[in-house]
Amino acid sequence: MASLSKLRLAAAALCLAACSCVSLVTPEQTAIAPQGKTVSPVGIAVADHRTNTTGMRKDRYYGRVRLSYGIPTPILDPKMAAAERLTRQLEAGFRSQGAEVRTLVTEPFAKNAEIVPALAGQGASKVLLVRLDDVWIDFANPIGGRDSILYFDATAQVLDPAGRVLATTTRRFERNFRYDAKDSFFNQAVRTLQPEFAALVGQPSIRRALAP
Repeated sequence: MASLSKLRLAAAALCLAACSCVSLVTPEQTAIAPQGKTVSPVGIAVADHRTNTTGMRKDRYYGRVRLSYGIPTPILDPKMAAAERLTRQLEAGFRSQGAEVRTLVTEPFAKNAEIVPALAGQGASKVLLVRLDDVWIDFANPIGGRDSILYFDATAQVLDPAGRVLATTTRRFERNFRYDAKDSFFNQAVRTLQPEFAALVGQPSIRRALAP
């Protein structure tokens, strides 16, 4: 009977992890806006270069939650790749500041030489490119309520239409945080990452390179 109860609890937690029990947070609700005025039109793209993700859809991976018996269950975006969602978050934020935006949804491990010409061909004056190298969340077992860990390693670059790099900055760290048992793990992952990406693209060198 005890084993059955644990299985039921694991199933309930998996429901939250899969986002089938709550509404999904939208890119507009977690928009990432620039600090100050920016060039317009601006090109935006995100390249997913993560190699340590797990699950059936690696490009949709946001992390994992350890359910009963410590079994890690992947947290996947049920609608789109992580790179596409981040692109839409940035697009919503830049548009909210009045900038014209050109976007490109990339395949995993896309190269600058593929991205920049495509956005320049759409009329982008400059290109903001975010590269994901090691970005994911390890949620603690919901039964234990321990601190969860955010792993963050991402780079932002600004390039001109010819592909010349105007600015580069990297944020690399890990930190603990507490999750909210009332929300889905996926929503919390997106909300936890939003200010970190905002800080990445808000670095002074990136702001200067994106200025009109």
